[in-house]
Amino acid sequence: DAASTWEPYSGQAVMEFDVAELAREAAPMIRKKAQVVSEQPTADAEDWYRIAIDLETIGSTGQAIDAYENVLRAEPRHDEARINLGRLHHDNGDLPAAERLYRKVLEDTPDSVLGWYNLGVVLDDQGRAAAARQAYEQALKVDEDFADAHFNLARLHERDGHPAQALRHFSRYRALTRES
Repeated sequence: DAASTWEPYSGQAVMEFDVAELAREAAPMIRKKAQVVSEQPTADAEDWYRIAIDLETIGSTGQAIDAYENVLRAEPRHDEARINLGRLHHDNGDLPAAERLYRKVLEDTPDSVLGWYNLGVVLDDQGRAAAARQAYEQALKVDEDFADAHFNLARLHERDGHPAQALRHFSRYRALTRES
């Protein structure tokens, strides 16, 4: 009915999409596109990067990893591909591979907030809290308003028995997430 299809504050139509269904419908087309790109000798890093993103979207993690590796063969310093590939390795439990990729990003782009943040996450997941804390602090040196780094620092400080520091970072996290 009309009342449920319009957002009263913005005046815009509200559309309900089933993301899983859309991904299922798009999957054959995306896989075909990946096949076409793989057969093109002129495929470049950006062609592979777009394919990798699409493959991730439809849940084809293994194929997405292969596509990101093709990006890096074509352009070894493609930071976005290294970060996304690191995240997929992390999700698959290969924490050392993820850490190596994030460190490579930071060698080439020391002001990569996502490089520092993701490195912090993988270090934290390896039980290396002090190193994780340093990585999150570096992320905040790059972008003091990176809310997730504040949240993770708050969690680490709380766990380590530093309530004042935990509260400071959690308060900043709350302020930043309230603003967005």
